[in-house]
Amino acid sequence: MKKRCLYLTVAALISHPLAAQAQGYPSRPIRSIMTVAGGADVVARLVAQGLTGALGQPVVVETQSGAGGAIGAESVARAAPDGYTIMLTSASALVMNRFLSKSARLDPLRDFTPITKAFETVALIVTSPALPVDSMQELIEYAKRHPGKLSYGTSGIGTTHHLAGESIRLLTGIDWVHVPYKGGPPVITDLIGGEIQVGLSILATAAPFLASGKIKILAVNGANRYHVIPNVPTVAEQLPG
Repeated sequence: MKKRCLYLTVAALISHPLAAQAQGYPSRPIRSIMTVAGGADVVARLVAQGLTGALGQPVVVETQSGAGGAIGAESVARAAPDGYTIMLTSASALVMNRFLSKSARLDPLRDFTPITKAFETVALIVTSPALPVDSMQELIEYAKRHPGKLSYGTSGIGTTHHLAGESIRLLTGIDWVHVPYKGGPPVITDLIGGEIQVGLSILATAAPFLASGKIKILAVNGANRYHVIPNVPTVAEQLPG
């Protein structure tokens, strides 16, 4: 089966510019579908700006997030396999949906041609300042004292954030409620508004609200601490296993 389209970004498209010019590509604007809402929008537009300058054709960013990125990924898979539709996506959309959703139709190896890794996100666990906890241990203890009363928001069902929340539940035995959203920014909005008490987000989305004190950070949800916020421990440091 012919692979349908491209999975971003710069290197493979401009590594042989003379060959590309000889073939007349690109001769019209290129669509860059972004399946990840929030802070990744900045990265998508920076990449598009660089590609526009290198290729001599506009690279237009379109946000099609939701359903863990599956909506945008399906749109790209249906596009003509001509190099004029590229995608900035995540592991949630490209890999995990296939194994977590019975209705998933996309095969990342069959339906897409990967080009390169564009960037890495820094995942966080954040809370409202009104929640009387300042660490993962205190969060777990609070959840155990209030079973079923604590809710955490993520960017959607089947995302890495959702799976992280479920892993914490299984490791600790806490009873907390998952609230899925259509992207990352609404998680922060409802966290600030008091609709949820915990948010699993990325630093690019949460940073402005951390700086203003509207939300607080408990942990980096990854293997290592992040050098920009070196005093913030990882989940693993605070939650063995």
